[in-house]
Amino acid sequence: MLGDRGIDLRKEFNVLQNAFSMDILYVRATRYIRCRCFSPLYNSGDASCPVCFGNGHLSSIEKIRGIQTKPSSASSSNKLRITDVGAVSQSIEQFFLDYQIRPKSRDIIIVVGWDKDGRPADVKRVYEISGINEVRGDDGRVEFYDASVKMKPDLLGQVRTTIQRLPLKAKRILAERKRYVWPAQKS
Repeated sequence: MLGDRGIDLRKEFNVLQNAFSMDILYVRATRYIRCRCFSPLYNSGDASCPVCFGNGHLSSIEKIRGIQTKPSSASSSNKLRITDVGAVSQSIEQFFLDYQIRPKSRDIIIVVGWDKDGRPADVKRVYEISGINEVRGDDGRVEFYDASVKMKPDLLGQVRTTIQRLPLKAKRILAERKRYVWPAQKS
């Protein structure tokens, strides 16, 4: 797609998304509104909270498209390591995301199965974004994002329960590719 400005990476990325992307759930912390579980003493949230998953701020969730890459299966770092605190993932994978997503570190990506109506049905894997690379074009415009993620097996059960308990209204909103924000809850 050459023109007088060169290759349009957004257009090329869209072609790749149409061929290789998958639907995922993206959980974004609001950063400004504290969750009911937030502790000023520890300046964090409760790790077992089904609303914020321990980040201490209210979250929104939306269905987006992303292209996932996996590390080489021959790599010794693509394993779970058992430690004193539980199973820890050593693998770093990547998701390529549309420029409109604007991912942030510590946001969560959930790989799920979908029912026939496009609603989330079964949580398969949970990842936390650990790093972001803005892929820019010739004019400095962000064309898409390369997000490095780490698998979070410790969150799998909690996220699975939260997604299963989402109200039908929330699941419909997600099926329509709109953002669902958990309602503020009383302390």
